[in-house]
Amino acid sequence: MSLEAKNVCTKPLNLIDRIKKKAENHEVIVVCLRCDQEFNVQDIDSQKNYLSHLLKEHRMVISDVDHIGHFQKYNQYWKERFSQRNIDDFCFKINTNSAQDDKGDVESFFLLCDDLPEDKTLREKLNIFKLEKALAQQESERNDKNYFRDCLFCGQQIGNNRLNILQHLSESHNFTVGNADNLVYFDEFYQKLNQRIALNKCLFCEKIFYNKQTMKEHMRKKQHKSINPNNREFDKFYIINYLEYSKYWQEIKHERDTEENRIHNQERNPSLEDWNDPVQTYCCLFCDESFEDETEIVDHMNLGHKFDLKSTQFLSFYNQIKLINYIRRQVFLKNCFICSQKFDSNEELLKHLEADDHIKEFPNMDLWDQPEYYFSTFEDDNLLCLLDDNGYNKDESKIKVIPEDIRIEIRKELLESLKDLDIN
Repeated sequence: MSLEAKNVCTKPLNLIDRIKKKAENHEVIVVCLRCDQEFNVQDIDSQKNYLSHLLKEHRMVISDVDHIGHFQKYNQYWKERFSQRNIDDFCFKINTNSAQDDKGDVESFFLLCDDLPEDKTLREKLNIFKLEKALAQQESERNDKNYFRDCLFCGQQIGNNRLNILQHLSESHNFTVGNADNLVYFDEFYQKLNQRIALNKCLFCEKIFYNKQTMKEHMRKKQHKSINPNNREFDKFYIINYLEYSKYWQEIKHERDTEENRIHNQERNPSLEDWNDPVQTYCCLFCDESFEDETEIVDHMNLGHKFDLKSTQFLSFYNQIKLINYIRRQVFLKNCFICSQKFDSNEELLKHLEADDHIKEFPNMDLWDQPEYYFSTFEDDNLLCLLDDNGYNKDESKIKVIPEDIRIEIRKELLESLKDLDIN
């Protein structure tokens, strides 16, 4: 290939992307507060190297570093102040092994924190600087009408502005990242999401799967349609985290919710005083016992009936559903789910299951692997919510659920059984 051919440009270059890439590679240099050694504090990992140096070499600790709005300016300010006065005038001194019975040499550590009024004032000013910078960036992003990106899930190109991308994720994939007005540094945020999707990592529980289809199926079934709220890596992209320098968004939200609840409780209708949300109830597969705690129902079936719900996890998720629905149906009809023997009462059926150890056996797959068992016998059967896919999705991406009418003989049998029920 000729030199001219190598230098041919086959597509237009994106100047904005080049500027962003250059900015991402820009080093942020600080000089140690106690010596002249320089450190790059561009990201969290490199910042930890500097903080480790302060602790090991100078016995010094800076508290709540992640709440400092501009670490470089913060470090520069205290570097100048320490050159003017002794460090003891600003930092709290902590002595180890200072008690009479303590063994070992006494060591002195210095703590720089916002309990010092000067430090608190500095942190508040830097947080205002950080907030103003984020708001300016957010305004710039809102006015950018030439922003196009591929969808995280279907690959469709969405554009014109960032709001259109968020609307597509919400409406087409039921995936939400929160209020669009609360987002900032959207391009970096979207890249991080894309990187996780490329690794087949669930965005909520952060579990990694062996292919993208399995991951998407997991997120759909488990309703993992948002990002992990406890992952601090995403705090940078939400304006709420810039409002108060010493608090995370959970603390701010909790304070707001507490205040709103207090006002609501003062104004609410007295007739609603005793109103409570409905409690989920889990019913035993084999008897009339029911529990409000999922651990209790699992233990009851395990200890009381020798049936371990977790023993079904070797099956795929949908096969677990069909198996449990089949057992529930047969017990309701007073039939043994292993030998199909019919009984006059549930007590007789249970005695038979336990006496012949049928309760420990799995029924023949031909009996329960039927489309009708995709649907539960009772529409509020919360026991199905306890089934776990365990990341096992063998061939489930190819399964097509086609609703079918229940066979006539089964329908008649169900109707006859329902007539015998005593419904109060």
